[in-house]
Amino acid sequence: MNAIRIVHAGGVGDGLMLSSVIKEKYCKEYDMVYLDVQQGRLLPLFKVLYNDTENIQFGTGAKDNTIKLNFIDGVEGPNWRELTWNRRPEEEDKLYEKLVEEHGEDYIIIHERAHDNVFRKMSPINQNYFENPDLPVINLDGRWGHILDYTKVLQKAKEIHVYEGSFMNLVDSVVDGSQVPLYGHLYCKQHYFDPMMIHHQIIEYIKAGKWHKNKWNYLWEISETLI
Repeated sequence: MNAIRIVHAGGVGDGLMLSSVIKEKYCKEYDMVYLDVQQGRLLPLFKVLYNDTENIQFGTGAKDNTIKLNFIDGVEGPNWRELTWNRRPEEEDKLYEKLVEEHGEDYIIIHERAHDNVFRKMSPINQNYFENPDLPVINLDGRWGHILDYTKVLQKAKEIHVYEGSFMNLVDSVVDGSQVPLYGHLYCKQHYFDPMMIHHQIIEYIKAGKWHKNKWNYLWEISETLI
């Protein structure tokens, strides 16, 4: 059997954006793809994200044929930002209906955290950038449910404000930016602007128009006044 083992960075955002190159390249070139789940943290994501792909397993098989991927492989690979899986309408409806019960049908989605996955401090979302500041604000960080099941919630939002991370990756693939205003608060992760960091390449991709397929309003600096 022609098999390959794939290892990639351990964040949810990485898992989302690398799925296109894994499905469209490696799952078509190999009989079996073993996706190495680092410490099991991404297994819940992968079980849903790859529910439309038969020749993939989550484990450490084919160790003698291993490759490592990062976001550069995704950008340069096939079908960049084409996120596919078998959606789960019942789960999406549960999350949407619960959110509407709590906040109403008109709401603003944000994704905001105090620290990233390696505990680097992050700047908060500046709500002065909101188009409809009187609407309820819902921060998706830490909410229950599977990230992919928030697709309907995102598509029904009046506006979306996120830092560069997992939800920005999801939003770019599942929300129509001509229908929902999309704001990328790039200043939230200051290490992205450090030329010595690999993440600085993301800034260069954004400037070159290669990072997203959607229409985004990029916010590069946080204003002096925070709400």
